[in-house]
Order: sequence, then C-alpha cells, then structure tokens
Amino acid sequence: MSSPAVTGARESMGRNMRLSAALMVLVMVVAVAPLTWAQDEGSQGSEGPLGDSLEDYWSERRDIRVIEHRQFEKVGRHQLTAYVGIIPNDPFINYYPLGIRYDYWLLESVGLEVDASYIGDTFRAESDLQGFLEENGADVVLLDQQRWRTHFGVNWAPFYGKIAFLNLKLIHFDFNVFGGIGVVGVRSLNAERTAEEDEYKVEGSIGCGLNIWVIDWFSIRIDFRQFIFEKAGGGASHPSEISLGFSFFI
Repeated sequence: MSSPAVTGARESMGRNMRLSAALMVLVMVVAVAPLTWAQDEGSQGSEGPLGDSLEDYWSERRDIRVIEHRQFEKVGRHQLTAYVGIIPNDPFINYYPLGIRYDYWLLESVGLEVDASYIGDTFRAESDLQGFLEENGADVVLLDQQRWRTHFGVNWAPFYGKIAFLNLKLIHFDFNVFGGIGVVGVRSLNAERTAEEDEYKVEGSIGCGLNIWVIDWFSIRIDFRQFIFEKAGGGASHPSEISLGFSFFI
C-alpha cells in the first residue's frame, strides 16, 4: 500500500497534468480562432478559389478605391477662350468687356493664363443711377473710367467631376481658382478736374471659374474675377467681372 504522502503527490500531479492540458487546449483555441474567423469572413459571400477570398478580405480591410480615368484631359494642351462679360458694380457705368484668354496647361490641374479685354467707348452704358441724377439736374463727375485690361496669372483646377443631365447625358466639368497681376487702362480727370487723360495702373486679380466640357476640343467657360487698383483721388477701386466664354483646345 502507498503511503498517504505518495497518494497525495500522485493526486496533485494528476491535477497539474489535467490543468496543463486544459491550458494548452485553451491556448490553441485562442491562437487558431482569429485565423479561422478571418478566413471565414474573407470568403463570406464568395464561392471562388482562395485567391478571390483573400482579395475580398484585403479589399475590405484596406479600403481600396478606384480612380477613374478622365474622359477630357488638359495637360500639355492650349486653351483659347473668347468671352463677353459684365462689370455691374460701378454705381454710374455698366461695363461689357469683350476679351480673350489663353491658357497653357503644364499639369492636369495647373495652367498659365494670359488674358486681355477691351471696353473703350463702345461696350459700356450709363447706369440707372447716373440717368436719374442727370435728369434731376445733378452734375455727375466720373473720376476714372475703365477702358481695357490685361493680366498674367496661374489657374489651379483641383476639382473634376461629372453630373447626369436628365439621365440622358453625362456632363463633365472642372472648377478652377485664379490669381494674377496686370495692367488696367483708365481715363481719369486730372488733378485740376479740367481735362481727362489716359493712365495705366497696376492691377491685381483673383477669381474662380467653371469649365463645362461639350466635346474633347470644345467647352463652355464661366468665370468670376475680382480686380483691385488705385482709383483717382486715392483709395482702391474693386470692380467685379462675370463672364461667359467659349473655349477651344489645341
């Protein structure tokens, strides 16, 4: 017969072996369960081979996006735009400039632009305010009148998109912002206010625009420009121009 000490030792050893076996099974379950879960989730909804399951698994995990190729591209192309505009925020004169814009697109989103417009004595009309004041005997004195302008600047077009028109046609467009500097020609009263003289002033220009593609070589262009130059008598003049143009790509 075994002594009580030997019997206790054997029982203790048995309990330790059973505990170790249980712990080993638990460790194996913990280690294998995530891999089994990942395989099941990766293959869920797929009847294909293992490669398809892995592809589905990683596409879900890595949030893969597809960038669609642009249908209309600008990089390396010349854009020539003829436009007509309106400058409505002069209290006494409405200006209707006619102009051209030339852009060369260094990148798909970055282009260099030169523009020029003409107003003169032809493309302008007195405002309702000026007509009202003159009809009531007031003497309206115009310190400076815009005649023409030209600028050089940079166009940045960071956004490109498309919309469906009546579910019949996709319309492609891009949005751009502009910044530049140039010269404006004005006709101003001299210091004694006895005669008018032509002057050339440095002018800053900022703005934005929308380019709406019709076909690969033709688009409709809508632009806004905010100009600023020193006006006669001191201070700053800040005319705003809205224009509609038609662009040809070469």
